[in-house]
Amino acid sequence: MGKLQQTASNIFNLTNYEARLYISLCAFERANISQIARAANIPRTAVYPALNSLLDKGFVSIVLVG
Repeated sequence: MGKLQQTASNIFNLTNYEARLYISLCAFERANISQIARAANIPRTAVYPALNSLLDKGFVSIVLVG
């Protein structure tokens, strides 16, 4: 785990995948699940639970685009 991921994980009490996902999401204005998974270097199927957890914790939001 990188230093930034470890810091985010410790400060915000995030799992490894949540920290990696959150840091990767900061680089996007908008993205689909495949793009997010590649950027975070986690399996696409693992994005869904981590993303839902970040949503529940208030770290991210979903914006539907027409």
